Amino acid sequence: MAKKSALVISAHAADFVWRCGGAIALHQKLGYEVTIVCLSFGERGESGNLWKRGKSLEEIKTIRRREAENAASALEAHDIQFYDLGDYPLVVDQDTKFRLVDLMRNVNPSFIMSHSLNTTIIKPISNQKPKNAVILCHGYGGDGKDISILANYWKNFLPDTVFICPDAPETCSVNPSGFQWFDLTKDDPNYILEQSINAEKKLNRFIDEVKNKFNLENGKICLSGFSQGCMMSINLGLTADKEYSCIIGFSGKIIDEKDLKARIKVPTNTLLIHGDSDQVVQPNFMLEAKDFYIRNNIEIETHLIKNCDHNIPIEASSIALNYILKKI
Repeated sequence: MAKKSALVISAHAADFVWRCGGAIALHQKLGYEVTIVCLSFGERGESGNLWKRGKSLEEIKTIRRREAENAASALEAHDIQFYDLGDYPLVVDQDTKFRLVDLMRNVNPSFIMSHSLNTTIIKPISNQKPKNAVILCHGYGGDGKDISILANYWKNFLPDTVFICPDAPETCSVNPSGFQWFDLTKDDPNYILEQSINAEKKLNRFIDEVKNKFNLENGKICLSGFSQGCMMSINLGLTADKEYSCIIGFSGKIIDEKDLKARIKVPTNTLLIHGDSDQVVQPNFMLEAKDFYIRNNIEIETHLIKNCDHNIPIEASSIALNYILKKI
């Protein structure tokens, strides 16, 4: 009888561990041969501490590869492969797609696990009609499932809250398995601003649908986001007709201060959290945003997380949760 097999496609070297490590170990014990392919070592977005320690690009890749190999060994995975496609941007070109097709033919998997493309809604654990909502916007190249991990923690402390984690409206230009709120492939501030405003309109329509579905006003809704999702949350939260309960942003920035200043309508209270080792969106952008808020007389609270790169650690999640509990 032929061995059963499974394939895991992981964008970054660490993704397969925290996304589906348990599933890999379980299926290995059930007799499956699980093959893991890592498209990137995560050498930029997830390796800020290594850069801070003065490691070179190749040293970082070597370290991340060894970590992934050790994790795969601990999970007793059948095989792990590395494509080294780069990180921020992670580019999946036509040759890579053919390479993945060849891998699928060779592995002949019973099923494939990868990054979800579905919008995620987490209902109140009280099983009652929601009294509040938290809308979570993922980062560039991610999806709603990525950021729903926050909701799975926060929901226990916010039993009457519905968590809405939408996929961005566009397929990501440099990572077709993920989504983007707006395109970043052109180094043109005017183009980026135009695209971001178009994205705002789409997200505003989506939020209107959420409000109608759950019969909620802006004051019962928290806008939160990571990286590009943080940028969207700031713009939407300050340009709305009515004030939201709060804005919570992780590892983001203000897209265009001049544009935003001209469009501010409400002083929505905001919490911004950033890692001091972030190599993707530099931490100075949080300080610039704080200065912008102060100059425009809008309440803002900021936290700089030590030894943190471009991600959301438990400390940041806890700070954000406590802020929500005070505002909702």
